[in-house]
Amino acid sequence: MILQLVRFYPFGAFVVFTALSSYLALQPLPSSVPLIAFLSILRLETTLVIHRPWTFVRLVAIWAAIFIGCFFSFVGLRFGSPEAPVVTASYAVIFSLLGLFIVVLAAYCGSNNFVFPALWATWWLVIAQMSPVGRLGAWSPLIGDDTYSWLRPHVSDFGIDWIVGASAEVLSCFVTWHVLGFNQRHQNDDGNERRDHRNEEGDLQTERVDSGRVKFLLFILIALSFPSSLTELLPEPLHEDNRHDVGVSCVLPDLSGPRTSFDAFMNETAIVAGRAHVALWPEDAVFFETEQDKETGLIKAQELSHQYGIFIGVSFLEPLLEEGEDRGKRRSGTVLVGKDGVMAEYYGRHPAPCECIIAPSSHWLIYTVSKRVPERSLPGIVNITLGRKNTKHFWEMRLSASIGLDFAHPYSHFDAKPQLILGPARTDHRKMAQVMMEMARHRAQELRTTILWCDGSDSGLSGLVGSGHTRKQVGPGTWVERMVARIPSEEEWTLYELYGAFFGLLCAWAPIVLPMIPLPDIRITFPDPKPRRANVAGRLNWLLRRKRPQRDVRTGTLVEI
Repeated sequence: MILQLVRFYPFGAFVVFTALSSYLALQPLPSSVPLIAFLSILRLETTLVIHRPWTFVRLVAIWAAIFIGCFFSFVGLRFGSPEAPVVTASYAVIFSLLGLFIVVLAAYCGSNNFVFPALWATWWLVIAQMSPVGRLGAWSPLIGDDTYSWLRPHVSDFGIDWIVGASAEVLSCFVTWHVLGFNQRHQNDDGNERRDHRNEEGDLQTERVDSGRVKFLLFILIALSFPSSLTELLPEPLHEDNRHDVGVSCVLPDLSGPRTSFDAFMNETAIVAGRAHVALWPEDAVFFETEQDKETGLIKAQELSHQYGIFIGVSFLEPLLEEGEDRGKRRSGTVLVGKDGVMAEYYGRHPAPCECIIAPSSHWLIYTVSKRVPERSLPGIVNITLGRKNTKHFWEMRLSASIGLDFAHPYSHFDAKPQLILGPARTDHRKMAQVMMEMARHRAQELRTTILWCDGSDSGLSGLVGSGHTRKQVGPGTWVERMVARIPSEEEWTLYELYGAFFGLLCAWAPIVLPMIPLPDIRITFPDPKPRRANVAGRLNWLLRRKRPQRDVRTGTLVEI
């Protein structure tokens, strides 16, 4: 029934399929399988549409179907908020246009099956670099990519996007050839296949198809899935040579009592100080109204650190006192405090640009945040000394930090590999909490490190991500977890850390660019060899096979037979 509808009313059926599949694929937490199915439908649909009349009208209908599915997949994130429909519609318009544009461009770029995966991955790489919200909203899977997750330390999310594009390309070709039966294939004289299909007006159209490329693309996808079955993503053993267990804590006290938030966080930190080496407060845990309040609070945190020997990540919100365009704005920051005072200070590098549905932090609805970030807030590395009072049991550990939306952006190169990254956050919806935690997991996989994720909202997720850790907690409640640190740290740089996305771009575009490079016509001629009287092997064969001469009885001479 469905196939008959597709054959008699192909465009109308494809528009309906596009709307349904976009709703399933473009959820706030995209999964790889629905996304591949949606892209394969979109890829097949746009390829057929560009060869038919009324192309622009048909593309507008396809975009409208994507917009409807995308809008309804996100409309529930801010239920009850008066601005939710407008914000959701703006998001759906922007990202549906971005996604459809690159699919249509690939349809005009010819029949090379390697073009669409390369364009798809490159496009979202550019969007992530330019967008103020990074990879939030990108048509890229956040879950369901475990089979190819081993690629992330080498080519980051670029490799996962290429896998999605290649899978959609193979699936669309399979559906076109073997399921829908739109075309009849036969071999040309040059060995390439040609598929013929009639459009709705009855005009016969011919497209050249190189089935060898599709088969090779399928072979690559299968080959790249094998390494995941040979590796196990498990935390490292606690008790082995050159390894030390480190206690880390996310401080999430109950703020319903009469105490101020700063006192509540200080008391909760003192409770876990005996079990944790590093304690982190969630994003915007306390608010410092003046610089004097900030200095007083950090001195109290230093005294607590000196008393218990614990390192405290104090996350705060402060107003900007400068005159000019930043006057009245606020910024989020995190200070790492040790027994000797402030060791490092970080500020959010990518604040949410507006009251947007994909902004992770609820406090953006209350005030604006400055985009100006001082140089000292750029992510760096700080060494902390852990261990017992006996100097033989002291060791150093490298830490860094990022805040909230920073984890939605690809990391730049670190001067040294951090063993632990502090990740204070604050989200306002359970689904967005999952999205941001998956973003942190991807950053941890890229660097092969561990992130202490601490979400301070009532519906937030907290835990350790990366290095095989899977601990998660929903909502408030202070917890302590043990992680393993290699001492000394192993400087095993990944390809992504060394070369960024260049290696992935090289691998994606090489099959397309290399065949286009004209090779020089070089002919090497050799002089004719001197003629030989006889071939040695042939002469020996003749000597062995010839019969012995016989004597003529009449004349007495030898005669060759």
